[in-house]
Amino acid sequence: MLLYIRPFWSATILIGSNAALHAGILRDDDDYQIEINVLKLTKKTDYALMALHHMGFLADERLVNAKEIAEIYQIPVEMMAKILQTLSREGLIVSENGPKGGYALSRLPKDISVAEVIEVIEGPIGIADCVQDAVTPCLQADTCTIRTPVAHIQARISALLTGMSVAEVHAMSAVPAVSMIEPG
Repeated sequence: MLLYIRPFWSATILIGSNAALHAGILRDDDDYQIEINVLKLTKKTDYALMALHHMGFLADERLVNAKEIAEIYQIPVEMMAKILQTLSREGLIVSENGPKGGYALSRLPKDISVAEVIEVIEGPIGIADCVQDAVTPCLQADTCTIRTPVAHIQARISALLTGMSVAEVHAMSAVPAVSMIEPG
């Protein structure tokens, strides 16, 4: 049995079998691996950042379509189309209809933060329910000893992602430019 626990946005940590047994999640005779996802960018967010990077630095200021980006980066076309629609609906890119239509950035790459992209694609960035959701009471609120440190960690992660732009992602990119590659 494989159990996935997925809070907000994800990172992967494997928990040993004894922890799951003691927590009562699994029986002693179960065949299992537990995976908890915390702080890992999803493929959708990866693809969104790749698309924005492509539009900002590799498309020579022309409109691009989902098929072009999908073929160059070997991403499923349908998924890329949905991602681009979401980015357009939320104002990070603009779309033009027609036979020569496509997508372009709505702002300069330096003005689009990684945090914005994550929030548009995945929703609010949060590492713990108690930090992210102030409305729902935490069952351990009276006895929790890590709420304040977790809130500080959350603030630092948010600040890092808010302070990093698509332009900075480009500056750190180790992959050679693919603008010369013809799709298809």
